[in-house]
Formats: sequence, structure tokens, C-alpha cells
Amino acid sequence: MSDNMLKRKYPSENRPKIVYTNESGTVNIAVNHTQMPLDDSKLDGLKDFMLESMKNYQPQAKEVMVDNKKAYILDFISHATDTDIHNLMLITPYKGTVLFVTFNTTKEEEATYLEAGKSSLMSIKFK
Repeated sequence: MSDNMLKRKYPSENRPKIVYTNESGTVNIAVNHTQMPLDDSKLDGLKDFMLESMKNYQPQAKEVMVDNKKAYILDFISHATDTDIHNLMLITPYKGTVLFVTFNTTKEEEATYLEAGKSSLMSIKFK
């Protein structure tokens, strides 16, 4: 994703470091390996905090195993100026800090890309 589009779509200074997108910017995979400490014992607490802080979006959390690591996928709908966005956010500890990998697609593209997004998140391999 270009820097211009990245700043428009993710206006916060805490925007993801890496975002892959289609030409129109309607389907995205974003990776953000933060500096926030997290180990396996604190993952449930982070999930609960995220659910509470995002409660306006009515997120659902599902515990999953990704490459033999416990993770959560938060599933929620957010609102852009011109459409709704379906988000799948994977959270897990990686090398002692929080890793977020988010797939999102516009509601218009959801039927085409949502299952591929879920599969992409579940196919992550850790080194």
C-alpha cells in the first residue's frame, strides 16, 4: 500500500507497518508487530481488554491455534465514510510482544474475499 493510501486508511500514528492491498484498497492484510510486551500467560487478558475497548463494534473472539501457537481472531464490523468494513484481527504473542495481523474487506467485497482472508490468517507461519 502506498504511503498516501496508508495514511488515509489508517490515520492513527499507530498504523500498521506493513499493509498489502488490492488496487482499489477494498481488501487489505495489515501486519503490526508492536513493542508492547506480551507473553502467552497474558494473551487472554489482552483479548478481554480488546473486546471491552471495541465493544461499540460488537466484536466476537474465537480462540485458534496458528502454527501451534494460541491466538485469538476478533471478528467485527467497522464503519468507513462510504461503506462498512468487515475485519478479522489475529492477536498473538510473538517474540515477547504483541503481533496483530488484520484482514479487512468492504461489505461489498466480503462474499468474494472473506473466506480467503480467514484462510490467510490461519496459514501464518512463525520463525
